[in-house]
Amino acid sequence: EFHGDASWEQTSGKLAASNLDADLRSKGINTPNYLRRRFYGGADIGGRIVRNKLWFYRGVRGRQNAENPLGVFQADGSPGIVEQSQFMVTNKVSSQMTRSQRLVFFDYYQRLIKDDPVTVSQGYETKQNNFQPQHTTKLEWQGVKGNALVASLQVSRWRVHVTQNIRGTGPEKNDIGIPFTSGTNAGAGNVVDHYRPWATRGSLSWFKPDLFLGNHDFKAGYDDVKTTSGRGWDSRVGTPAKGDYGLRYSNGAPIEILVYNAPNYPRTTVRSTAVYAADKWSLGRRLTLNLGLRWSRDDGYIPAQCREAGTFFPENCSDHIQGATQRSVVPRLYATYDVTGDGKTALKGGWGRFADWRN
Repeated sequence: EFHGDASWEQTSGKLAASNLDADLRSKGINTPNYLRRRFYGGADIGGRIVRNKLWFYRGVRGRQNAENPLGVFQADGSPGIVEQSQFMVTNKVSSQMTRSQRLVFFDYYQRLIKDDPVTVSQGYETKQNNFQPQHTTKLEWQGVKGNALVASLQVSRWRVHVTQNIRGTGPEKNDIGIPFTSGTNAGAGNVVDHYRPWATRGSLSWFKPDLFLGNHDFKAGYDDVKTTSGRGWDSRVGTPAKGDYGLRYSNGAPIEILVYNAPNYPRTTVRSTAVYAADKWSLGRRLTLNLGLRWSRDDGYIPAQCREAGTFFPENCSDHIQGATQRSVVPRLYATYDVTGDGKTALKGGWGRFADWRN
């Protein structure tokens, strides 16, 4: 058996109102923002491949948006256009391996291509276009034993990437006196990359009634995640931007040149590992304690890496640079008390310790 659905939504500026009046026209605003097109659509399908054994799901989505921003015009005088398009695919496969074990595969991919907002303070040729793919994959095993023991193990990976494409008609020029940017956008060639080559986690839950003054729901597990991030630059040499530099002016008079350290793709890595144990302890019918303890280790470092020679900077390599390794122990003690004994009024409170190394 297969089940699915499909949908489509669409509109345009013909269905939109405008507040453009004589007062705005007297201030030089003759063309309002105009929605050229907007749509969102997609379809899903899923179902059984093998009865009681194997199932699948697939979803596809897409959207597009295009508008004429206020006061922005192309070189030929026609209204400027800012566009976005996005494509998304989701896949999932579930396998009931045995009566007590299940395997789940999940995969999500999206591709976003978008223009940054354009204003009257920049030439239309500096419109910045971005390419932003993202990909997430997960494989998870789940198992049970009897009616008291549940276990799971998961491995996954994730990556998101942003490239600001190099477009334009000449070198980047920025007049800070007017202000106005022309030639090429200042962000052209910027690259952002975040990825987790692997992330694993596992947990084990055990429910034990009538043990030491009540019922206990024990849980233990671990998390292990490696994340690498970086922000760099593609070289503008050989592109319409001409070179890895920008020219700065003040009311038409040249004042300085900016040189970019490109090509350059620096990377920073952090590995976070943690183990934890918890117990949801029910004492009688009115008091429940939630006890927990977590230990974690966060190891941040800059891996050994090299960069190519650019127009203004030589080739260079750097050794591994070790940052501070942070360790924390986080206890937790929370309680819930049924005041009236009928489940309608509860008193809750607790104490916990939290660690945050971002500062």
